[in-house]
Amino acid sequence: MDRLDGLRFALTGDGLKHTLRIAKKTKYRVAKDTGISYATIHKWGRCQAVPRKHTIKKVAKYLGLDLGDLAEAIDKTPEHSHLLSI
Repeated sequence: MDRLDGLRFALTGDGLKHTLRIAKKTKYRVAKDTGISYATIHKWGRCQAVPRKHTIKKVAKYLGLDLGDLAEAIDKTPEHSHLLSI
């Protein structure tokens, strides 16, 4: 899995919930601070959409994500591994 796949995984489904919990942020706060619509972030959380490369980088930078955080998020949410192929 490359770094972007790991970030995409950490920003969708249960991975997003876990990542936001670790960062002590809400979907609303991420949306306001990054300029990404709340509806888009909500869709990521419901696995109805996946973030694109430029958006992944923007949110990862905002949340201060690193590979250790990603590994933890992935370990906590193995049932969403199908998202890595998107």
